[in-house]
Amino acid sequence: MIPNLMSGLTLPYRSVKLIFTRLDLVLLSLLPALVTLFLYSWIYNNQIPILIQAIQNAFLGKLTAFGSWGDWVTTVSVFLIKIFTIVIGFLTFSFMANLISIPLNDLLAQRVETALGMTDVPPYKWTHALRVIWIDAFRTVFSGMLGMLLLFLSWVPVINLVSFVGVALLYSFQYLTYPQTRRLEPLKVSLLFLVRNFSSCMGMGVSFSLLSFIPMSSAILLPIAVVSGTILFHEHRKL
Repeated sequence: MIPNLMSGLTLPYRSVKLIFTRLDLVLLSLLPALVTLFLYSWIYNNQIPILIQAIQNAFLGKLTAFGSWGDWVTTVSVFLIKIFTIVIGFLTFSFMANLISIPLNDLLAQRVETALGMTDVPPYKWTHALRVIWIDAFRTVFSGMLGMLLLFLSWVPVINLVSFVGVALLYSFQYLTYPQTRRLEPLKVSLLFLVRNFSSCMGMGVSFSLLSFIPMSSAILLPIAVVSGTILFHEHRKL
């Protein structure tokens, strides 16, 4: 039990080591964050000035009639608008990166299986990926609904301990299912895997739950979690 728990706890570290052994894993891991960064940079440099100019023409331009006081209000308003857009960017960056990564996560899991030397790796096809994304969407909805229930239970004394365990297992379930989904394994099989490998899944869930408290970490943790789930599937599927 303890060795399996420790194995799960060290999965983030082992996943990062594996990622940096292959260029394709590095690129697939960084691509969502890089695309999001490029998109946000383009919006900030090209679209935000247009928005600010429109606001100035519609509202702030009228303040020039008040002389220097109006100019001061205009300058402060433009500054606050820029700060506001930066804050919104920080708050939504991880979400947008996660959204962009959806079609890439399955490919990342497939490449990880190849790197681990698995011999029964299903070939990656875009037509097959669409079906996988549909199945994964169902599991995501299931995870989200269960997650909200566990969040509510976390406020209930005594039961909140069960909620903590549930959240950790849910984290493992969410990223463990990529190799399972590509093999079109039903939800029942995924849940049985959690039960049979409780210690390892718990270790993985606890480690990522703690890492998720790091601000702005979600965009980086997501590919690491996908790799960790695939490694966990590989290690315990052989047993």
